[in-house]
Amino acid sequence: MPVMVSRRVAALVLAAVALVAAGAGVYTARLLRGGRYGEVSVGEAYGLMEEGGVLPLDVRTPEEFAGGHLEGAVNIPVDKLEARLDELPRDQPLLVYSRTGNRSSRALDILRDAGFTQVYHMSQGITAWIQEGYPTTTG
Repeated sequence: MPVMVSRRVAALVLAAVALVAAGAGVYTARLLRGGRYGEVSVGEAYGLMEEGGVLPLDVRTPEEFAGGHLEGAVNIPVDKLEARLDELPRDQPLLVYSRTGNRSSRALDILRDAGFTQVYHMSQGITAWIQEGYPTTTG
């Protein structure tokens, strides 16, 4: 009989863990939509793009940008970003990214120092985006 109780307890614990894990995913999505800005995975970035309203900011070189970028992205290389901040909306969330996340980390600092508060950072970069099979566009 104790074995049956142990199995039932184990099943209940596994069910509770599954519910908590599922709830954590929903909670993360609500935080993102609710105005919590910061680091996002490529999956979360894809979700933001699907929902719309976010402006992708590609901080790679024009040559890299021409090779493929997120749909609707604005290209401002990180080394020119401070001089071109006036080209970016302050009333729309930005999704900043680079190839692997290094340059976009610097861009994130520049944007925050300039007072931008609605900024998501796709920290793994477009390389991870492509590896996950998410779409890019050229031109």
